[in-house]
Amino acid sequence: MKTLRTVVLTIGTALLTLGYLTSQVAAFQGWASDYARKVDQPPVQRISLLLFVGAVALSFFPEREEPNS
Repeated sequence: MKTLRTVVLTIGTALLTLGYLTSQVAAFQGWASDYARKVDQPPVQRISLLLFVGAVALSFFPEREEPNS
């Protein structure tokens, strides 16, 4: 379960970071409205919903403590 949490965290962080950096580049290059139009599409919304639901679902499973050696 810890590996799955790490994967969800890594994917979420990577998507947020890349999205933020791309939006900043778009703003400075003058094509922010085009970028916003491309991002506001159903596939992007589904990916964000899937990531959110996955993170919420993982929160219901407690982290098990491993016994110390």
